[in-house]
Amino acid sequence: MRQRLISVIVVFVVVVCAYQAHVLANTAEVKGKWGKVVPIADDKHPNLFYNQSEIDELRKMILVDKSPPELVDHYNAWCKGAEAIEIVHPWPRTHPEHMYEGRKVMKHNIYAAISYMIEPTLTKADKIKTCIYGFIKEVPDGTNGDHGTGTVGLSTTWLYDLALAYHPDTFTDSEKSEIRNWFKKCAEAGRYLSTNRTKNGSLYSTSSKGDAPPITREGRTISLKPNWFSAAMLSGLCSALLSGDQAAVDFWADSGWPHDMLVSDGFTDTWPPLTCNMYDLVMHIKAIFPSGANSDTYTRDSFRSSDWSVYCSYDSDKQSYHDAQAQYILWAAEAAYHNGMTRVFEISDDYTKYNTPSSVFPGGKPYPDNTPGLLRHHLFTVGVRGILNRRTGNKHLMGWEQPTWMGYRRYDNETVTKGAQTSYNIWGAKENVMWRNNHAVHMGFPRRVAYPNTPPLSLPTATNNPEVK
Repeated sequence: MRQRLISVIVVFVVVVCAYQAHVLANTAEVKGKWGKVVPIADDKHPNLFYNQSEIDELRKMILVDKSPPELVDHYNAWCKGAEAIEIVHPWPRTHPEHMYEGRKVMKHNIYAAISYMIEPTLTKADKIKTCIYGFIKEVPDGTNGDHGTGTVGLSTTWLYDLALAYHPDTFTDSEKSEIRNWFKKCAEAGRYLSTNRTKNGSLYSTSSKGDAPPITREGRTISLKPNWFSAAMLSGLCSALLSGDQAAVDFWADSGWPHDMLVSDGFTDTWPPLTCNMYDLVMHIKAIFPSGANSDTYTRDSFRSSDWSVYCSYDSDKQSYHDAQAQYILWAAEAAYHNGMTRVFEISDDYTKYNTPSSVFPGGKPYPDNTPGLLRHHLFTVGVRGILNRRTGNKHLMGWEQPTWMGYRRYDNETVTKGAQTSYNIWGAKENVMWRNNHAVHMGFPRRVAYPNTPPLSLPTATNNPEVK
């Protein structure tokens, strides 16, 4: 009897090992399927969100042609003359003060990056240097850059990418080496999300045994990917691209985590290898539901398809976690696209196998199979305009924000185009800078489509939100 038990155990172990080897072998085959992302070489700046060809075209549109008006007006009203600002000293370590200060600096410095990109000056470059060393002073061992820090990696890396292109002599060789190493520390600071596999680790918490178990929606089951995870991914990837470290880039872009392993069940302390990241860019796109909804759409926004309504976490008709979770993925996709993942805007799967009900799609009409994940996001976002917020009884402004311009930049799709052109700054001019997303207007230009024309989405007729002009 004992011998039989030992035999059964041996067979079981062999089968498990064989399965893991099979999965990893298949993963090795598909890793890099959409293009391999590489660090930005010293002679390739700028290349984080824009290359020089795109910037030349932007400069002509804004400064010479003065068209299109939405781009020119946004630049003149929000970006022109803006200079990078430094994080406050000391940077509060308590939440939410730490996040609010980081976000204020991050958002303002997006405008500063656009200002410097269009009209670079030495004075602006000096401000960029002060900004970067302000962060190094506050967090010398790096920051993971997640949502709790204000996603500071987004604009800090962008400013440095541009400064190396237009005023590289602002930094000495030793300073460049110091900053490169600091960005490497930042890229490594968020690795714990996937490598900390103890009972209290982030990966464990999203398993069936953890405190944030997987959710099943639209016929598929995924581990939670809240917006602070996607923010850490964006900051980690951008920092890695400026660090020169290929391993760090792989970890955040396309790490080799099995693409069909959308839940963290089955992991061990050593499998998948610790070089694999369940929260890399590819896995975030893979986790987008067939409808285009995401983890936060269903959990923190409480999206309900039976009556097309949400119950948002905040007592507000403006804040949407659906947008907050996705915007970081959109930025990361641009960074990956510019640096080797040329097919990032095609990433999808055969989602019809999930037997997803038609009711979750805008207008009740499923998209064609293999519609890219990021395109599905934009179609869903535009499709939920006018959705009821059960918490307030009003129509929520979800879907009217301007990150849809980022879809316009890469997809030739009538629904996305109209969605971008009718989006607006829902926060208004008087709102705190930390909440605004109107900088996304710039991310729609110059338009260089990466995915071909797709049929327009048939949307339900719904009364527009009365706030829309």
